[in-house]
Amino acid sequence: MNSSELVVLALEFASWLGFGVCLIVAVIALIARFATRGWHSARGIVDDDETVIRWFRASGSEPGTAELGPEHRAWLDGRREAEIFYRDRHPERIRFERPRSHARALTWIALGFLLLGVGTSIAQLVILEITG
Repeated sequence: MNSSELVVLALEFASWLGFGVCLIVAVIALIARFATRGWHSARGIVDDDETVIRWFRASGSEPGTAELGPEHRAWLDGRREAEIFYRDRHPERIRFERPRSHARALTWIALGFLLLGVGTSIAQLVILEITG
């Protein structure tokens, strides 16, 4: 085995590694994207007794309500309105901050490994053409 064959073998390994890791990370990114999907933004209005917040759902069919716990009241700090995020399946669970999705970062990582796989495959083909 000469040095060009070893380089081609290393590039083959790197290309399969890049494509394999890309596939795994892309599936994880897809799962992360679906896990954070379904959150809707709404303008919530706090009741006078500060125990319930109400809003109109994105579908417009019915208003949404959720009970405010101590952590919600502390976050509101006396405000009567706030932007909230809710899910259609569980409207009683609300958030005051947009749910974070790591899907974008995972997608970029998957793209990086895809580029590794493509780049090493092209380099492998070039070396095979040059060495014959």
